[in-house]
Amino acid sequence: LRDTRRRLIRSGKLDKGHANRLLVMALLVRYLEERKDSQGHGVFPKAGETRNGKTYKNGFFEEFAPGAVDFTSMVRKRGNIVDLFDHLSKRFNGDVFRLSDEQRTYLGKADLSGLADFLGGQVGTQSVFWPLYSFNHLPVELISNIYEAFLGADKKKPQTEDSPDAGSTHKKEQGIVYTPPFLVDFLLAESMPLTGPSKFRV
Repeated sequence: LRDTRRRLIRSGKLDKGHANRLLVMALLVRYLEERKDSQGHGVFPKAGETRNGKTYKNGFFEEFAPGAVDFTSMVRKRGNIVDLFDHLSKRFNGDVFRLSDEQRTYLGKADLSGLADFLGGQVGTQSVFWPLYSFNHLPVELISNIYEAFLGADKKKPQTEDSPDAGSTHKKEQGIVYTPPFLVDFLLAESMPLTGPSKFRV
């Protein structure tokens, strides 16, 4: 993931800020793409599936690129990734998929072939195991760490782009801070105990 980030930036296809944001959002889309509920239904309709009276010939992503069967092929076919993120922003809470007008314009014109290569497992002249990775079992903690590391990058900091300390001040200023699960459990146990007083301290 870091290598792809460097490649996208050094190739000039994407600048640092947009590359960071795009990779995080792409990772989240792949995560959602493979998630299933207890009935085996995915977040996005599959080929031949009917939802709300509509049958998807190739699947959900055909709405954004004719003939696209998944997110990877949608990006490869130069689909409308801006419309996809706008759709997801309306469907899911939070701002992770929300784009500013500047980001919308930039991504609408950007060359995303490098992202397509990454999602398809073709990095440079070598193939990687990325397409075989089960995003359905991707720990949410990993996504949180990637979110914090990538979106917290500070252009003004002198450290290298891969430095774990780069952008720490910027992260705090922007509220981009990952709270480890053990700390969440501790805070919940202290403020909302399963036993004891019924008046929670929230």
